[in-house]
Amino acid sequence: MKNFARNTLILVGSIGKDAEKVELENGKTVIKFTLATPNNYIKQDGEKVERVDRHDCEIWKNSDKAGVANYLTKGSLVGLNAQLRYNSYTQTHGKKTTIVKSDFFIHS
Repeated sequence: MKNFARNTLILVGSIGKDAEKVELENGKTVIKFTLATPNNYIKQDGEKVERVDRHDCEIWKNSDKAGVANYLTKGSLVGLNAQLRYNSYTQTHGKKTTIVKSDFFIHS
């Protein structure tokens, strides 16, 4: 069981708009897109709540493999595998801030 724990995030949802492939000055490529995931539930009083969470996604590592941007088109249902990464920094006025990011992976 010691190898069971993993930092794994799985998101399944619909692409909000066609993916944008951005080539940076340093030669690296990033693919940017939005993913919509429904989060529907029923409150204790029986009221239905329909909510859609929107995730701004970026794929950096192996982003140019297999023309992945061509598959990330508006309305497509996709499943993404990621790891959570926490970045902390101190703002100029002294407040410590933590940002949670997701590193998405393309498996070849």
